[in-house]
Amino acid sequence: MIVDMLRVLGMGGMGGLFLMISPKLRGDLAEYLTSGINGLSNYAPFSYIGLGVLVVLLFLFSLSRGAQPQ
Repeated sequence: MIVDMLRVLGMGGMGGLFLMISPKLRGDLAEYLTSGINGLSNYAPFSYIGLGVLVVLLFLFSLSRGAQPQ
C-alpha cells in the first residue's frame, strides 16, 4: 500500500515537473481543460449528472479491484 502511494506521488511529481519545463504542453493542457469545461457548460445540467455518474462508477470499479484476493 505504501509502495503504491509512493508510486502515485512519484508519477504525479514527474508529470508536474514535466509541465513546469514544457510551456507548450502546459498551454495545450490549459486549452483542453478550458474547452472541456465550456463543453460541460453547454450541456448543463445533464453533463454534470453524467460526469457524477462516471466518477461514482470509477470509484466502484477501483474499490472492487482492490477487494479481490491476491
